[in-house]
Amino acid sequence: MSIREVKPGIFDVVVYGRKRSDGKRPRQTERVHGTQTDAGKVETRLKAARDEGQPIGPTDSMAAVLAAWLKSRDEEVSPQTFHNYRGCIDRYILPHLGKLKLSEVTPDDVRAMDRKLAKAGLAGATRLYAYRVLSMVFRRAVQDRKIAWSPCEPVKPPRRDSPEPQSLDADEVLELLEELKGSPVFLPALLAFDTGMRREELLALLWEDVDLKEGVVYVRRALEQVDGNLRIKEPKTARSKRYVKLSGPAVAQLEEHQKEQARHYLRHHRLWHDEGLVFPSLHYTGPDHPIGRLWTPYAFSKAWRVAVIAANERRLGEHVLAGGEVGDFEPWEFGIHRLRHTFITHQLRAGTRLEVVSRAAGHSGSNVTLKLYSHVLDGEEAATAVVTGKVLGKLRGASAE
Repeated sequence: MSIREVKPGIFDVVVYGRKRSDGKRPRQTERVHGTQTDAGKVETRLKAARDEGQPIGPTDSMAAVLAAWLKSRDEEVSPQTFHNYRGCIDRYILPHLGKLKLSEVTPDDVRAMDRKLAKAGLAGATRLYAYRVLSMVFRRAVQDRKIAWSPCEPVKPPRRDSPEPQSLDADEVLELLEELKGSPVFLPALLAFDTGMRREELLALLWEDVDLKEGVVYVRRALEQVDGNLRIKEPKTARSKRYVKLSGPAVAQLEEHQKEQARHYLRHHRLWHDEGLVFPSLHYTGPDHPIGRLWTPYAFSKAWRVAVIAANERRLGEHVLAGGEVGDFEPWEFGIHRLRHTFITHQLRAGTRLEVVSRAAGHSGSNVTLKLYSHVLDGEEAATAVVTGKVLGKLRGASAE
């Protein structure tokens, strides 16, 4: 029999392949929790897959399958994405599934992996990423007819439990920018709030991308750093190639920045390698690393931390002088990306259409913006009741409350 009841409600479904040259018949076994009918459906599916020529029996180890999949993706994705895939497989998938055969992995194994990752304290977003990478590996194996179906299919993906994007209110933005004045990260911070640009987009911005006369900045490229290697790449998504209107104050600050950069060039032109960058590195470390080259994301983040630490020291001093307790002081502990979130939040709260905000932010679609910032729009639901209430309140005997 190809269906055997192990215990009430649990069945083993066994499907045999054609005899091999050694006279043995490979087989595939799948355990089913359910009814005899459920087991019969699984048997039908496995036999259909077998009859279509999909393999039955022992397959490569998961370690070998994962290595082959990684090798195949090397030329298909960006270095940063490949770096993320490799790290995810090495840290989260291989330790739990690497010793199993491809054909041995069951939905229960996938669930067990996620439970162990959760027990280890990994966030939902990280576990979801591991699940998605594993799903891609199995999907490729199905396409290559190495297995009949993906063990990830019946498994519910982990929930992303990351917090809602945090933003600053208007007074906090002004305080932050005032504190950053005089530091190299001041104008990038101002543009992040004014345009919603990502750090990697700001660092790859060229003067030819900025039209100060029209007050427009064109986002055409992004800077990527993987294992110390830099490269200019296409923006994050197809819609990340975009243009964003600049405010009057941002245009004025950029005009002054351009003049100051020209003065800096005249003073240090022998040490300067001009690449046309709006925010180049101004740190000279030798002929191989002149002024004017790309400002790396790592170096920018260090400069940001230095500027924020100095700002926190000044703020703490003012807090204590005003009679506050040191223990009550709340230091700034966020990166420049907080200003991108602030740009999107302020635009949505001001009533800018979702599609317009989504395009300005460079999201792949309005659904992405809505998913990430639905909490910003929740309060607007009450407005629908106000509109209909004005009509229904005119009914006889109806209360306007």
